[in-house]
Amino acid sequence: MSDREEVFHHAPTAVLTVGDLRRQIDGVPDHMPLKVAVPDDPGGDAVEDRWVVVRAQREESDWYDGLRVAYHDDYFVLSCDYPEGDYYRPVPDDGGMS
Repeated sequence: MSDREEVFHHAPTAVLTVGDLRRQIDGVPDHMPLKVAVPDDPGGDAVEDRWVVVRAQREESDWYDGLRVAYHDDYFVLSCDYPEGDYYRPVPDDGGMS
């Protein structure tokens, strides 16, 4: 692992608007839990309050106990990303080639 870092520019592919969110939640029951997936790094996949929302969608999960569905989870997810800006990332070690 290298101690060197480089600056890179990150820009989300899209930023969700309130209008987009309203269209996405049309017909979603009021009692449905809301979850937010916040990335660990720009463009990545975890929870703070400085992220921009880029997608909203209803999801379902089935939990199995062997051969049958033991639990069905139905929820609405907001996916987030880092806002546009410049970020640092580690430079991979070249294995002593330089």
